Amino acid sequence: RWALAALVMAAAAASPGCGKKGPPLPPLRITPRPAQNVHVRQTGADVVIEAGVSLSRTDGTPLGPGAAVRVLRMRPTPTLRPGAVSPRYLMSVFQREAKVLGTLAGQALQQAAPDGHLVFRDSGALPEARQTRLLRFMYGIQIVDERGERSALSTPVEIEVMEPPRPPVNLAATTAEGEVRVAWESGDPSRTGEIYNVYRRPASREG
Repeated sequence: RWALAALVMAAAAASPGCGKKGPPLPPLRITPRPAQNVHVRQTGADVVIEAGVSLSRTDGTPLGPGAAVRVLRMRPTPTLRPGAVSPRYLMSVFQREAKVLGTLAGQALQQAAPDGHLVFRDSGALPEARQTRLLRFMYGIQIVDERGERSALSTPVEIEVMEPPRPPVNLAATTAEGEVRVAWESGDPSRTGEIYNVYRRPASREG
């Protein structure tokens, strides 16, 4: 009798109808992968926005020929800026109020991000700052696939623009004793403490 009872209990435990079922899960939403490592800097009069973009969806499939990258911008306030409020609140306000500064698609997108490294130049920030005397801007990036699905916004990054120094003048390069010597003069002799970056690249027929 005991052996028969144990056999009945084991069969009941193995029955598929006795497991606990949870609520049905929603289908997994496939969206574009968000931009990564977004940062901004000022070069001359332009604000340069750079980011890593994979141009693929969260399941690894390509975004398609109709994909686009949107660059958004808005002004921060003393109480609404990175570090002053929670990232979640900042993202929600930025998503509602930021304006699309530019949309890159097709050939323009391929030129701006040929190897997954996006470079976008904003030439309008400094003229606007001159007019309004408001020098700070926030930027974010969002990626849209050919079906209109949008990625999560990148975390907004902030920059304060300023009047750039005048470019150097009378640049000259000479070779001597196995080295190249580069000389120039300041574009604004009244400035002091200037730091110069010297760049080099291979020459090409296109310049």
